[in-house]
Amino acid sequence: MPHLKRIVIFIALQGMLDMLYVFLYPDVNPIRASLIGVSAMVVLFIPPVRHLVNGYSLTGFFSIYSSALFGALLVQLGALVSKSLFSAVAHVALLMATYCIAIYVQRYFK
Repeated sequence: MPHLKRIVIFIALQGMLDMLYVFLYPDVNPIRASLIGVSAMVVLFIPPVRHLVNGYSLTGFFSIYSSALFGALLVQLGALVSKSLFSAVAHVALLMATYCIAIYVQRYFK
């Protein structure tokens, strides 16, 4: 269950940051994805938030950044329509997949 809690927190954080950057940087591209990723890293390393995700801040950053980046690239390729339900599902699936990969890599190299 702790993984599910972290994934929900990361999805919520990515959604909030995406809503913020819709106004600050409306173009969907890798630059906006990088801004979302860097902002997520800053937020995830704030001590109360870091405690909330049990120290998985780098894993959260990697998951959020890769989801935002691959989602932006899919929008630019024309495979996704920005702000659609399918786009939201794709972002969640990308985040969950990269989270699982990050956890596997962490355990493999311990």
